Parts: sequence; structure tokens; C-alpha cells
Amino acid sequence: LVNWDHKDPVMRELIRDQRFRRALAYGVDRTAINETLWLGLGRIQGATISWESPHFQHAPEGRALWKEWAAKYAPTDFEAANRLLDELELTERDSDGYRLRPDGETLQLSIMMTATDTVGIYTADLVKEGWEQLGIKTIVNPMPGAEVELLRHAGDWDIYSHHESEFQIY
Repeated sequence: LVNWDHKDPVMRELIRDQRFRRALAYGVDRTAINETLWLGLGRIQGATISWESPHFQHAPEGRALWKEWAAKYAPTDFEAANRLLDELELTERDSDGYRLRPDGETLQLSIMMTATDTVGIYTADLVKEGWEQLGIKTIVNPMPGAEVELLRHAGDWDIYSHHESEFQIY
């Protein structure tokens, strides 16, 4: 999740720009995550609910909509990501090669998750590799669950990593 209400006005403006979020999505190597962490058993897709959800099973239109949502921004595409970041005029770099924000500060994102979320930590490490290839300094920040909740409720975070599933009882 990205913090749409970021306390930093420069980051808030970037996060609210769809091009920035698309660039982040294109910078995630979902294939590497699937192969490394899920032994190739996962499904490469964008952020949508499960294919097995009954919401998509009753009509061909529902199945078509799921396929559209799942494919959106899911492929790794560093060229497209870099193009989008350049469109946002994030072309200047610091001495370490990281992109500079419009205010001249280094563009940095912290991915926050609970310290017990080992899969989330390993996933974030792989996300970091992709985002740093794009010139975005990325920090993987596992912390105690109580601290995560305090920061989330205070709105003091960049990216929050968590797992979701759809569960229905019939």
C-alpha cells in the first residue's frame, strides 16, 4: 500500500500521481518473487482479488474483467518505469545515482512491515532491487507490530507491505 496522505507534501504529490504508482508497479519483478519465494506456484498478477473469488465466476464479463485487472501494470518493464519517472521530471541524480525529488532531496521510499512477516521482508528485498534499478533509494524496514500500527495510524509511512486474502463462508 502507498500512503496517499503522506505527511511530506512532495511525496504526497508524487504518490498521488498515477504515473509514479505505475512506475513503481513496473519496477517490481513479480516473476523473480514467484520463483524465489513461491517456487513458481504463484500467479503473476497486478493488485486484484483472487481468481477463485465467486465475484468473477458467474459471468464471462466477470472473468474478462478479472483478467484485465490482473494484467494491468503486472509485467516488469524498467523502460516504461523510467519513462514515467522521467515524465515526472525526476531526471536529476544525487552523487549515489538516486533520483532527486522536485525539492532536490533524494527520492527515497521505506517499505514498512511487521518483523514477523518473513515472506514480506524477502519480498520487499526483491522489490528494493527493482526500485533501486530505477534510481529510487529503498529501505526495507521490518519492525514490531505495535510500532507498525502506531506509524500507520499516525500516517507516518511511505509503503506498507501486508498480505490480503479473500475469504467467504457460504
